[in-house]
Amino acid sequence: MLHDVLPFLFNLLQIQYDIIRLPRLFRFLQIPFAKLISVLRAPKSKEGYASIGGGSPLRKITNEQLSRLMHLKCLLKLRI
Repeated sequence: MLHDVLPFLFNLLQIQYDIIRLPRLFRFLQIPFAKLISVLRAPKSKEGYASIGGGSPLRKITNEQLSRLMHLKCLLKLRI
């Protein structure tokens, strides 16, 4: 959902030091810097997600896979 974009970006930038890794001397600025970048980037990211249906297609694909696996699990239980 589009309202999840800002928290997603913040968590991604705060936790994933491989994306933005501040030098050790400035590591205390990691969280404020992640917040700033996520606030600045969120509007453009929301536009991108809106253009593809309002969210990541991975969520839909994952849910479809889960549904199929649950159905298969039920079928296998019936065969035993």
